[in-house]
Amino acid sequence: MVQHIANVLLTHVNHSDGRLWQAILESQGVVVDYLPHWMRTAPILLDALKARYARGEVFPEMLIMDVGVRLPEPRKLLQAGDVCIWCQRHVPEMKIILLHSSATQISELEKRWALRRGATDLMPQLNRHNLLSVVLRLTSLLGRSLSPEPLHYIAELLTSQESEEVTVLQNTPPQEQVAELESAPVKALPEDTEFVIYRGVRVLKKKSAV
Repeated sequence: MVQHIANVLLTHVNHSDGRLWQAILESQGVVVDYLPHWMRTAPILLDALKARYARGEVFPEMLIMDVGVRLPEPRKLLQAGDVCIWCQRHVPEMKIILLHSSATQISELEKRWALRRGATDLMPQLNRHNLLSVVLRLTSLLGRSLSPEPLHYIAELLTSQESEEVTVLQNTPPQEQVAELESAPVKALPEDTEFVIYRGVRVLKKKSAV
């Protein structure tokens, strides 16, 4: 079965988590335009979307953004609500997935808040238990079939990561915990590689059928 090439714009407040999402999407044959919000020089997301719209560019099928994305100092306001409302008015065909990376579960109140502003869905923190259901939801929204094999490697990474975090929390003073948990190195590869590297492990990309 020939699958169409899906395009996603991704932005995240955490470097390691953003690269993990990129690896997951690319393992499913999705083309990812990664806007690393964690960089100090990162553009304001809403401004970047407005600029694309003004230039008449074709928007991706989906925007995936962390709800923690904020405006730069001194305002530092959360952007998710404004981004959803603007996209619903100007590019309603683009699906918006919000990521609540600090929540293990999403409450009905939080879900209603996201849907009322135009988001397609609000998803919790990734873990080895919800990985399959979350990726299945994304691939179905993108009109693609799920490729489960690469997710086995991702699940192992998440299991290892969770174990590492428990060890760090048990052995690290509180003031150092956040820095330790966000300091995982990520290696970059050329764009034409057939693998995505996450925490030193190769994750095979799924090739798009032609």
